[in-house]
Order: sequence, then C-alpha cells, then structure tokens
Amino acid sequence: MKKFKEGFTLVEIIVVIGIIVILSGIFIGFSQKSRNQIMLNVEKSRITNLFGRAKSSALTGYTNPPSLPPPCSYGVEFTSSSYALFEYTPPAPQSCDDIEGITSLLQGGMRYVEKTNFDSKIKIDATGADSLGYIIFIPPNLLTKLFDVNRNEMAAPAKIYLKTVDSPTTSEIIVSSLGQINL
Repeated sequence: MKKFKEGFTLVEIIVVIGIIVILSGIFIGFSQKSRNQIMLNVEKSRITNLFGRAKSSALTGYTNPPSLPPPCSYGVEFTSSSYALFEYTPPAPQSCDDIEGITSLLQGGMRYVEKTNFDSKIKIDATGADSLGYIIFIPPNLLTKLFDVNRNEMAAPAKIYLKTVDSPTTSEIIVSSLGQINL
C-alpha cells in the first residue's frame, strides 16, 4: 500500500500566488482610474451647478431689481486651478445697454461672488483653441457670450477640459452658444 502526502506542492503555491498578484495589480489599477474618473465627475457636477446659479442670478437680478441697479450680467470664470461666479458691469463709458455688443471682457467690470478651488489632483487644460475661459449670461433673454482665457469672444461650442494631475484621465464639458452643457 502506497502512502500519499497531504498538502500542496511548491509549484502549485507559486502559481496561486502569481495569479493573486496579477489580479491584485489589475484591480488596483482599475480602482485608481475609477477614483480619478469619480473626482472629475464630481467637479463636472459642481461646474454644471455653478452655470445654473449664474443663469438664475442673471434672471433674478433683472426681474427683481434691488434698490441699487443690479449688475448687467453674471458669469463663470475658469483658471487652471479654480472657477468662480462673478457679476459683470462694463466699465465706463460702456453701459448695460451696450453689453450685448461686448466682444472682449475688460478688467474693471468683474466682481467675484464666489470662488472654488479644484481638488489639488485636478486642473483645467486651457491649451486648446476651443478652451473656455469665461461665460457670461446677459438678461433679459439670457444671451450667452463665450470668451477664451485671453478674454476675447469665441465661437461656440467651447470646451472645458478637466484632467487629473497624476494620470492621463481626462473629461470635458461642451458649452453651446445658448449656454447649454453637454457632459
């Protein structure tokens, strides 16, 4: 009668450990990419919310004017590390009546209402010719004006390119000439 030894051979143990290491590497890599995509989606949601607030503020200021004249328009500014809601009234000699013809944002007319910094792992890539720097919503018809990072009017559609700092994960927001967002 032959007696069998119980247990695994060294080759079987090495094969199982190798399979576990390969699967762990795949799941860890997938987890990092998913985490980055979630961060980008959260920022896209925040930006979309800010667009809605800028539109709402533009309409509310027009329909319910306070004792002082409301700003001519509201908009959103994008930099590589932040985005901000602002009020805009063109500097003299321009007036709110002239704002629909504006083709360049001048320094003096912006007043920041709220500024939000991106997570340190996210930034905007504004190197493309279609990269959005500013958007303004002008009441009463909610005319939308798009401007590049140099504050010059640009054609639609414009894009906001979000990317993670430590990986090639990217996402974009497309903005139409009506201020509508496609995620």
